[in-house]
Amino acid sequence: VKFGYRSNFPAPWRDAFYALDWAYGRIVAVHTLPRGASYYASGEVFLEGRPLNVTDLDFLSDGSLVFTTGGRKTRSALYRLRYDGEPTENAPPEAGGQPSLRTTFSEQSTILRRQLEQGSGPVTDTDPAWQHLGSADPWLRNAARVRIEQRPVDEWRDLVLSQPEGLARLTALLALVRQGDEADRRFAVESASNLMPEGWRRTEKLTLLRICELGFTEEVSGPATQNLARRAHDWIENPASPVTRECIRILALINDPETSHRGLSLLTESATQEDRLHYLEMLSRVRAGWNGDSHISFFKSLAVARDTSRGDRFMPPFFEAIQNLSLIHI
Repeated sequence: VKFGYRSNFPAPWRDAFYALDWAYGRIVAVHTLPRGASYYASGEVFLEGRPLNVTDLDFLSDGSLVFTTGGRKTRSALYRLRYDGEPTENAPPEAGGQPSLRTTFSEQSTILRRQLEQGSGPVTDTDPAWQHLGSADPWLRNAARVRIEQRPVDEWRDLVLSQPEGLARLTALLALVRQGDEADRRFAVESASNLMPEGWRRTEKLTLLRICELGFTEEVSGPATQNLARRAHDWIENPASPVTRECIRILALINDPETSHRGLSLLTESATQEDRLHYLEMLSRVRAGWNGDSHISFFKSLAVARDTSRGDRFMPPFFEAIQNLSLIHI
């Protein structure tokens, strides 16, 4: 990978981030746009060939691009790509050379993110990290959580519940479940399950589900398990929804008896290989709620997926593992 700053390419290619794709024989140009404390990226094929098993690239002093191909006993070659048009200067990112509100906001957010990442010393209730645990910007939220996680849990355990209910509390509980002991993990799951989810967006739901995935144990109390099961069932939508995918994961984890029925329905409705394989894997972990018909339906779907899924040599071990785990629960 390499940025094109040293090239003589016109905009937007000079500012692009170039990534080599050996398997599919292409060079991808990734264009970035400031977005909060990070960037939004969109990629497009810059160059491709059959074959074009690219292995490295660089820019020469004249601004041309050179790249090599080869690897795995294939023939190696060196190529040069030149821009033959008139020399151009990159256009300013905004009219008149004045930074846009988006750019200014992103620069300020990036400075804040770096301050959080560089924070050190004890975490007190006045530390900036606590103020950004509920940030809508995932990069700020992540930097704040990591800042807290780097300190001993005894230093900040009592501050977790002082966070406002919602995303800030959930992020603090996620830090606790990642760094705490078994009692902390159980406490985090039970506390998260008791939060009121009115008005929650996808981020809050996924954070709660992640807490439960990392922290659930058989010792979690019955009311907490019931709350988790009820919310997971309520949040199930279409098979491609990230929340739905994680809801099935949690329902399988807590051994909810309705998981096999809900999971098989989602498996049948799935339109992509990724979704079908996900639900097959999750269903293989389900221990309760099966009967003869549902098991037959599952293994038929597994057989079809085994015969039609693409993935080269990685797929047979994947399906074998699913089958072996499923047979344990019959």
